[in-house]
Amino acid sequence: MRFRFTIRDLLWLTLVVGMGLAWWADHRQQSINYAKWMLDLEECREQGIERMISEANDLREQVTALEEKLRRAAKESPPGAE
Repeated sequence: MRFRFTIRDLLWLTLVVGMGLAWWADHRQQSINYAKWMLDLEECREQGIERMISEANDLREQVTALEEKLRRAAKESPPGAE
């Protein structure tokens, strides 16, 4: 038994295969981009956390310095003077 394909059949086949390959290539690229985006997001989170910890430590040092200044001022001021 011999199959007979017309040019129209071959064009449809070419279209379907081309669309399938285009979809596959796009899906693959999206997966790669998503993986890169997730790595970038994790890196940003880590940098953000490190920055927040650094800022918290700076604020803690400032609070400690202000508390010390207040203690010294309270010791130096005479009692009852406001």
